[in-house]
Amino acid sequence: MGLPFIGILFSIGAGILIYLTDLIKIKVHYKNSEAKIPSKIFIKRVLLFLFLIFGFYIAFKGVNISLTRKAHDIFNETVFKETLSVKELKFLKWGEPTSIRGANVKREEIESLINFLKWENKNFFIFPDFTILYGILNLPSPQPLLWFHKGLTYPAYYDKSIDKWIVESLKKNDVKIIVIEEYSWFGTEERLKDFPLLISYIEKNFIRVNQIGIFSIYRFIEE
Repeated sequence: MGLPFIGILFSIGAGILIYLTDLIKIKVHYKNSEAKIPSKIFIKRVLLFLFLIFGFYIAFKGVNISLTRKAHDIFNETVFKETLSVKELKFLKWGEPTSIRGANVKREEIESLINFLKWENKNFFIFPDFTILYGILNLPSPQPLLWFHKGLTYPAYYDKSIDKWIVESLKKNDVKIIVIEEYSWFGTEERLKDFPLLISYIEKNFIRVNQIGIFSIYRFIEE
């Protein structure tokens, strides 16, 4: 994924270096006499030769990675036949099977979850990966993180301020439904442990009311 940026940086750097060869004047003196150095034309030719070699190497690496990289190898045995029945995803074909840590997430389960959240029509919080449902249902994300990826969307070390920020955001946005994925790409239990304040808030204020596939659904306990 970094190769396109290498190409951009290489092109800019090469252009600047060639431009500077016309501006910079170098004189070398040895024993009170000026030593003869290669001409600017010769230096430019050497630089262009080196740039060509490096450019061909970058191109070779880019083509090789493009042809061999398997970014979605989890779908090697998956077929995409049927689209989803919910109107927001009517053009999306769900993969069968879609396996997350050995658990198969079925098309019907996604449809049922979306229809349930539509029927509830309340702000909800989903943990940790399927945060795309906020956009699908045209509801705001009730907390600050895009999704929960340790070391990427939140620090690799515990940050109490983020943990507290999430809980306060759930309260502020009047979240009444919480959806916890029992299986997730990096392990739900492992990532929940990164947010002890969030765990405490859910345990004290929500009760489990439904289960749709891998999705455990919790409802706010009204006083």
